[in-house]
Amino acid sequence: MPPKSAAARGMSDEEHARNNPELFIKKRFADAPEKTPYTTLLCGLSEVTKAALQAAAAPVPGLDVKFFPANDALAIGWGKKDIWNRTSAGGGTPAKSRARPANASVSPVKQSPAVSAVAKGGAKPKAGAAASGTATGKTRGRPRKTEKTPAKTAGSKRKAAAAAAAPASSKRRKKTPAGSIVGSYEVKCPGIEQEWPSECEDGLSLDISTTDQDGVYVGEFDFGVLEGVMFISSDKGAISWYSRQIDKENNYSRNKYGMGDDDSEDEDESEGEGEDEAPAGTAKSGKKGAKATTAAKAEAPSPLKYHLCWRGRETGEGQIQSDSWGEIKFTNSMFEKFTSQVNLNFAGGCKLIGTKTSTGDPSVSPTRWAEYSEEQYEHERVSRWGGSRW
Repeated sequence: MPPKSAAARGMSDEEHARNNPELFIKKRFADAPEKTPYTTLLCGLSEVTKAALQAAAAPVPGLDVKFFPANDALAIGWGKKDIWNRTSAGGGTPAKSRARPANASVSPVKQSPAVSAVAKGGAKPKAGAAASGTATGKTRGRPRKTEKTPAKTAGSKRKAAAAAAAPASSKRRKKTPAGSIVGSYEVKCPGIEQEWPSECEDGLSLDISTTDQDGVYVGEFDFGVLEGVMFISSDKGAISWYSRQIDKENNYSRNKYGMGDDDSEDEDESEGEGEDEAPAGTAKSGKKGAKATTAAKAEAPSPLKYHLCWRGRETGEGQIQSDSWGEIKFTNSMFEKFTSQVNLNFAGGCKLIGTKTSTGDPSVSPTRWAEYSEEQYEHERVSRWGGSRW
């Protein structure tokens, strides 16, 4: 008799995902997409499992993963617009169009109480994550402004969905103190907007959230021709340390679930040796690879100038621009405006001017940092066009 499936054994989606993230994605989405045509919510997963699910979903065309830190949940679905509509626009309740098509056969899978709770009142997903993994191979340079380039379809759809859902969803954003850099910013950059106007029709944006590391913030940006993630802190060493922890967790999940190359095994074996020390004033928590600041230590006054380190992907060609450092300066203690500068491989230095449009926490996941690494770029390229495995 053949072994029973996870659904037949009464396993919840979370149990199935924890047991084998790669197989979960393969069976539920990759093998036959029509089996799961709707967004799936998962709660209570470890950071390692989340990273493994994200890595397994990356090669599947059209499949997206969205994180909800406020609920310790993530959503997996066919396109960020669908995820947005089914988890936020309707107040966390599936839209009326959720009725299944007559030809869609979906295996009955036990749903955990945690998932049901998110479905009833899930946190608002961030409106700023454009679909990654569009690369077809590394090429250099961008088209001149005299050449016509197609508008960003994914970005346009995402922002249209965000605009439609804003009145209802904005009320569900986690409130933050007025004197905090956390929030959403409208960004102006003449150097980009004048050179590539067709790719900036939806506007430029930066969303900043807190992380589990005190004093370190994570930002997700969409600058028209470039999208990506940055870490922000007044302590440059804290950024370096925290970004390494995210990369380590991502590499660990790849190796554990058979998605890493042979060379990475040595790195995995020696990971525990000479482990990076946390920045001054921090202490290790019980979770492997995670550290948190001492709760008793008083938080220092917020400065107006911060260090930042960012990674990004060209939206047209998919080329990765790896870790780049810079500064972001705010004009007052309410953090209503900022100025900064990014150096682009294809455009040189570009000045950024940001104006805060919302003080709510947009809930950006720090694990998205790993999506813009050279390793992730190569993994996506090999998955699409063949070649040696990781």
